[in-house]
Amino acid sequence: MQKNIKSLESSPLEITTNLVIYDGICRLCSGSVKFLLSIDKRKVLKFTTLTPIKNSDPDVEKINNFQDRESILYIENKILYTESEAVIRIFNRIGGLWKIAMIFLIIPSVVRNFFYRLIARNRYKIFGVLDSCELPGPEYAGRFIPEISEAELQTLMRGGDPD
Repeated sequence: MQKNIKSLESSPLEITTNLVIYDGICRLCSGSVKFLLSIDKRKVLKFTTLTPIKNSDPDVEKINNFQDRESILYIENKILYTESEAVIRIFNRIGGLWKIAMIFLIIPSVVRNFFYRLIARNRYKIFGVLDSCELPGPEYAGRFIPEISEAELQTLMRGGDPD
């Protein structure tokens, strides 16, 4: 399986499918979620935030490194997609003309992810940081689930394998 795709079949977590996990304090990420909400006419996507974790545990440090280079994750049918693969799969799930994003899969992932990481690494400098997570209006309340806990995030980053 590719590096940007992890099976969550063995995950002990109850995972919502079509779940977009984003950095709640990133202006680019929050703006992207608002855009996704506006184009997701079938309301297939669910959302939750991912916020920086402060801890000296080495596993948490790996997660923080992960957050430094990736700002969005996507879970579909117990598969975790990251980086450019996540973005492409999100647009495909929305459907309609947005499925055209699948054409980007012909570009080698090393090239796609180079540009993805370049933007992700500099997103705070370019777009800024929010004081707190901005949630869209009450009409979208049913599309958001509570933040993923530190333990759940660690489990996901290990590819769904329990301790």
